[in-house]
Amino acid sequence: MAVAELASAQQLLTSADTKLLEVEAAVRAAHDKERQRQLDYAAALATLERTRIMAETKERHADDVTRDVELAGVEREKILADQVDQDMHMQVCNMTCLTIPSLLITDSDCSNKLHSMWRTHHG
Repeated sequence: MAVAELASAQQLLTSADTKLLEVEAAVRAAHDKERQRQLDYAAALATLERTRIMAETKERHADDVTRDVELAGVEREKILADQVDQDMHMQVCNMTCLTIPSLLITDSDCSNKLHSMWRTHHG
């Protein structure tokens, strides 16, 4: 009976060794899978960070373009206002040029007054 018990114990030990090897293989597989998930997670975090940096850069660039467009609009308005001012000044000059000769011809006192006004304005 001792041999039968020994054979039974040997078979039980072999079965336990087989189960242990299966469990160790399963643990290694789970460990490898976890390690791969950690690597994938780290890669995803790195991609997310690069994407965030790119988005911030594009946002700053968009803000710069918006500011440039606003400044160009202000500059445009200033140029238009200057042009209107110059056009009005030109009209005054043209009217003065048309009026002066007729005043000079008709009245020398008006001519003196106009000349005095012109000197005051431009002198």
